[in-house]
Amino acid sequence: MPRYNPAVIEPKWQRYWEENRTFATPRLPEGEKLYVLEIDAAERPEAAKTWGVMSVPTTFLLDERGVARYVNHGVTRAETLMEQIQSLQA
Repeated sequence: MPRYNPAVIEPKWQRYWEENRTFATPRLPEGEKLYVLEIDAAERPEAAKTWGVMSVPTTFLLDERGVARYVNHGVTRAETLMEQIQSLQA
């Protein structure tokens, strides 16, 4: 098996991800408000422990009272996040 060479492999995948919009984020409807807070678990381990972060990334969607309604461990598809956000807005 050939040795991993990032100079060869990474450009190939970067192109694929760009062409297929693999990590593209959908646009939210006009007028909707969304607050995003990013917490680095390495810098704030107490926050990670409090929220039960088991993997990186972990995405929490909270309702208007601050209660976690959805917890996504690992990379979550944009479509899934949009469905979860829309269900919270209903």
